[in-house]
Parts: sequence; structure tokens; C-alpha cells
Amino acid sequence: MRRAGNTRRSFGSIRVIKRDDREYLEASYPTPRAAQLANPSLPKRITKIASKEFRPVLEAWLAEAQKAISYGQWTDPTIEKAEQKANETSFQQYAEKYVETHRKPDGSPLSPTTVLRHKEWLENYLLPAFGHMAMSAISMKDVQDWWNGFPVSKDGKGLSQRWNVYTLLRTIMTHAATQPIDDNGRTLIATNPCKLKVSRPRTEHEALIAEYSELEAIAHAMPDRLSLAIYLGGVVGLREGEICALTRKDIDVDNRRIIVNKSVKQLAEKGKPRRLLVDKPKTTSSYRKPPYPQWLTDRVENHLTVYVEDKPDALVFTSQRRGELIAPQTLRNQWYKALKAVPRLDGMHFHDLRHTALTHWGEAGASVAQLMEVAGHSELKTVTRYQQISLSQRRETARKLDEQYESTRNEHVENDARTIYKESAEATGEHDPLVDVLASLPVESQAQVLRAVDKGRQVRVISQLRPAEQVALLPLLL
Repeated sequence: MRRAGNTRRSFGSIRVIKRDDREYLEASYPTPRAAQLANPSLPKRITKIASKEFRPVLEAWLAEAQKAISYGQWTDPTIEKAEQKANETSFQQYAEKYVETHRKPDGSPLSPTTVLRHKEWLENYLLPAFGHMAMSAISMKDVQDWWNGFPVSKDGKGLSQRWNVYTLLRTIMTHAATQPIDDNGRTLIATNPCKLKVSRPRTEHEALIAEYSELEAIAHAMPDRLSLAIYLGGVVGLREGEICALTRKDIDVDNRRIIVNKSVKQLAEKGKPRRLLVDKPKTTSSYRKPPYPQWLTDRVENHLTVYVEDKPDALVFTSQRRGELIAPQTLRNQWYKALKAVPRLDGMHFHDLRHTALTHWGEAGASVAQLMEVAGHSELKTVTRYQQISLSQRRETARKLDEQYESTRNEHVENDARTIYKESAEATGEHDPLVDVLASLPVESQAQVLRAVDKGRQVRVISQLRPAEQVALLPLLL
């Protein structure tokens, strides 16, 4: 016996169903066979549920479906639903949620400073252009017009900012074009409109490299309580946030090394006072224990004795008035004052001290693997970007060129040097047989071979090459 309220019809059906002790109407019709064959993931029947008073709406829905099928114009309702959602979701709604909830590839949250920076870019550069637009309405032309209209001065100021903000925009739109919004795998937008063929601009700032005597002059011009920070940046290679976060237990005096496991970050939310946060270092590879040279020992121990409380968690550097956590900005302010002691370095950034440290490490003969370990880098191209040429090294290179002009090396001397280098590596158990293979190849072929191996072995092999070979090979790899 047919239940009251259920209706037989020539196309589809409407029946009464119960949910949570309430009665509803469910309209349904068989999925067209052609659509089912084209997409087996479609359900066998297409359904729509409504309250009992909306029977006329369901009747009209069935009639529209029947008409569309008969004219060969039927489309999957879930597609229409996805399109409707894309038309109803504004860029502002989607972008603000994305910035708040987006995570790194490993699932860990972005740092608070990164989130704040992205919010600032949204508010200043993206929302004025796209905020009112539906996600589905943003076109390639809209993105191109935004790029062309971004404020860039004749001297190139603004190029890096435009690139950074465009990268954020592209990431947001990529997420919308790839992340499913339903069980059928449909996405909010069909394609990413950010398809500009643009290259990352060269850095606006050329790092300056300080000689050791210049580091001493700058350190002497700093307040006494902060002078050690110059050496930790310019000799050990620490970032400013890592310097500000150091505590007594992070200075391993016995082994002459610094334990880097945290960093001070400055949060400046709109409408709120600035606050400091001790957080994780910049990246996973930033956890490290770089050594410091013997000649720096007295300076380190003197600073600990005079300025640091005898407690493991006592801060190595503190603010002048309250003796609390020092802000990276405060450290930079003092740096720019002290920099006047060395006119040649006018315009040098505090972060250039890190370039200085890694450049001198390289000039002292550190291998690529050592440089990556000291700096906390995980990729070759990053550590090479941090290595410049010091003034003294330029002079030394010029002197060696004069020597080469007077007397070139004989081939058998070169081979003897290679043999000695190989025997040394074999004695320590570090020799990789791939080094021998590369020895018989021109430098272009060496680069091709190394591109085919994993990064870990690539670094290991390069570190076993002689410095001259490394210099010739690295530009080709990068």
C-alpha cells in the first residue's frame, strides 16, 4: 500500500521521509545514462529535499530536470552548486580565511610574523583591487592590470614588494583551483588566473662584507652590553632574532659553540602595541650549533661575566631600561649608529653580518657542507647567495693572478695535488667514488652528472672537490 503523501509520476518521484522526528519531502529522478557512463562517480539518482510546504518547488525542479534531459542540456547539479558557491564567495572572504588557516607543507602553522605580514599585504595591496570580486570573476586580465598598476618607482623600488604580494595572490588562487569542495573533487574555481610569466627581481640591496678590523671598529662603537652581538652576527653567522633570543645555557663555552634553537620575533598588529615573541627559528634547518673561533673566547666569557645573570635562562642581551627581552629593531637602531665608525660600510644592513660571516668561513677553506651546517641552510643555492668576496680576498686574488702569469702550473703537479686530496679523503672514510668519475669529465658534464643524484650526495661530492673545482662547478649547478 502506497504511503500517503508519496506520488507516482511519469518522471521522477516525490516521497515523504523522516529526519529527527520531522517529515520532509524528497524529490528524485534517475541520473541520465549518458552522464552516468561519462562519470561513474555520479549517484544513481539525483535528489533534492525540502520541507512539506515546498512541494511546488520540488515539482518545478523535476519539471526543469525532465526538460533539460529531453533537450540534451542536463548538467550535474553538483557542478551548478560549485559554480554558485564560487559566484557567491568573494575574494576577501576566501583570502582572509586562507591567510588565517593556511599551513606549511609539513602541516605546521606559519609563524605569527608571517601571518601578520600576509594580512598587511592583503589589506594594502590585494583587497583594494580584488576584495569585492567573486572568486570566479577574477580573470587573467584583472591580474595583469593589477600587476601593471602596482606602484614601482623609476629606480626599481617596489619591484620586490610586487613580487612578494603576487606570490601570495598566486598561492591563494592555486589553493582555490586545486582544493576539492565536495566529494566529487570539484574545486571552487576551474583554473588559476595567475599565469604571468615574470621573474623574481634581483635584490634591491647588495650585501656589504666587513673586514675583521671593521667588525672590531663597529663593535667598539656599540654600547658595551651589545658589542658581542656584532661578533655573533659577523663571525658566527647568527640572525638578529637568534641573537636577541640567546640565554646563558645557549653559550657552550666548553666546546666553543652557540646553540641556536629559538628566535625573537616582533609582532606589530594594526591598532595594537608592538610585542615580542620568543618562537622557533626561521626554518627546521635553522636549529644548529655553530662554533666560534678561539680568539672570540675572551670576549664571550667577559660578556657573560659582566652582563649576564648566573642563571641558565638568563638573557644574554637585554633592553637597557628594564633588563628585559631586547627587540631586533632596538639592536638594528644601535647598529646604524655604530656603523658611522666605518664610512666605507655606509648602507650596510645588520643582516649583512651574516653574509660577512659565511664569506670569511668560505675564504678560510670551509667546505660547502660546513657552510650549510653553520648557516642552517638546506640548499646549495641559498648558501652560495650568502657568500660574497671580501676586499682582502679581491686583493689576494689579484696577487695570485700575477703569480699565474709568471709561472703556470705543470700538469703533473696538478695531478699530484688531486692524488693527495683523494688519499686524504679516503683516510677519513669520506671519499665518494663519484669524485673519481668527475675527475675525467669537463666541468659541464660534471654538472650534468651531479644534477642526477640526490641533494645529500650532491653536497657530499662537491665538498670533496678542491676549492678551485667547486668555484668552477657551482655556477653551472645553480
